[in-house]
Amino acid sequence: MAFLPEPLRMIALNPRLFDLTSDGPIAYVARQKLVGSPALPPDLSLRGKTVLVTGATSGVGCEAARKFLQLGARLIIGARDLDKAESLKQTFLGQVPGAPIHVSHLQMESFDSVDAFVNHLGTLGIRLDIALLNAGLFSREQRRLSDGCSLLMQVNLRSTAYLALRLVPLLVPIGHETVGGTTLAPPSRLVLVSSEAHAWSTYDPPSQGDLLAEFCDPAASVDPSYEYYTAKLLLALFGRELARRLDAASVEVVTTTPGFCASNFFPDSTNLLTKLISWAHARSADQGGRLHVHAATCTEPHLSGKYMRDGHVNKLSPVAESDKGEKLQGRLWEEMVKLCSDRGHSFHSSI
Repeated sequence: MAFLPEPLRMIALNPRLFDLTSDGPIAYVARQKLVGSPALPPDLSLRGKTVLVTGATSGVGCEAARKFLQLGARLIIGARDLDKAESLKQTFLGQVPGAPIHVSHLQMESFDSVDAFVNHLGTLGIRLDIALLNAGLFSREQRRLSDGCSLLMQVNLRSTAYLALRLVPLLVPIGHETVGGTTLAPPSRLVLVSSEAHAWSTYDPPSQGDLLAEFCDPAASVDPSYEYYTAKLLLALFGRELARRLDAASVEVVTTTPGFCASNFFPDSTNLLTKLISWAHARSADQGGRLHVHAATCTEPHLSGKYMRDGHVNKLSPVAESDKGEKLQGRLWEEMVKLCSDRGHSFHSSI
């Protein structure tokens, strides 16, 4: 069924096609037009705040970055294509004259690039109030990186989780000290962009060894849809565990999804049929961007560790909420912390 437009192919070949709950693909499609994004508070201001956005040069990430600027934030853009990012910066400056925008190279295929990016921010003395880790991709091309890991898993999970861990020290508010039990500075917020597709994963983890072995075996052939669903499931579990390891009075961790938005996310986004499907069923990139900003700024209590769908707190998939999901989450956490340690960086849960 390779002739099908990618959005339709994901539904037609979906392993959860007959799941009629709100997690299933049929309900997912229906929600995109029936459920809108919440309006941002008219008095919302981010003046004096510093916001990092990855995946900001197009689509939903671009719209989120634009809204952050319009709200008065200082914007940090981490981008693979610096020419494209600089061009976007000039566009933004034409819309918000004098806006503080800093562009820095970030190649999510590479842990070395992630390290260089974080080190660069640290050298500049940057402290973050919001980090929106929106960079992600989907492709049918089964491309392997130098260590054997697939590009899909590297960008959508490994580098995103690694970047999140590396950014934690930059997110801790300088005034985190407390007086009489009251925190002197509001918490920063780390927003991880998962997907409703996390609920469609049929991943069955190995009983022992590396959780990602099948995705890091150069000889293996893995269906890209299955790999994407699994990466988004694991990212959601990682975010939930990271939230448990951090003091929510210092850094909140929220996982969100913009839903299916009209953008260039799919490789065949310029295909006429894909455009028609997007017109009929997708949210606008502006709506998706607004959902991102909402997840980054809403003041709902006890939000850290939660998953937001359609702008509201929602449970993760039944698998993620099960004992099996909890065990998988623990193993994934250990592997990601070990990755940091192996690269010379430690994570302190006392932060």
